[in-house]
Amino acid sequence: MSAASNVPDLRGISSRALVEVLEALVSLSAMEVRRAVGTAGGVAGPGFGATVAMCGERISGEVHLDLPESFAREASARLLGPFDATSADATQLMDFAGELANMVAGRMAASLDAAGFPCRLGTPVVGCGPGRRGSSELDAGGTQTDWICEGHRLTLEVRCILRPS
Repeated sequence: MSAASNVPDLRGISSRALVEVLEALVSLSAMEVRRAVGTAGGVAGPGFGATVAMCGERISGEVHLDLPESFAREASARLLGPFDATSADATQLMDFAGELANMVAGRMAASLDAAGFPCRLGTPVVGCGPGRRGSSELDAGGTQTDWICEGHRLTLEVRCILRPS
């Protein structure tokens, strides 16, 4: 078996993790959006960027989720129950963004563990506004996908260094 065949499909794993979290926990459906080469992607306008580090003997990297504030309001209201989503403050929305990124990273970690790449997750780090580079700047150990979820544009970026055995 070659080293390349021992490397898991990060794009597939991250995409399944995001869809599973959105559908199962927040009852929202998402569709991946293919972006034309050379066009800007990612979240426009006010929003949040949440990053979760992954670290293991054979893997190091991070999962980053950019989402607009309007999505954070709508999705957190669905997850946390009926309340006036417009009353949530930035801290509550940042907590939600961090928890959403953590759930996606957790599902990815379970899939990576099953593929022979066990890892631990760090504490989510959340900031206001998207904070990642565009996909044109991703290296060979990364993948970026753009999604439409209930009319909102989300971006999921994964950067990993995998060390095949």
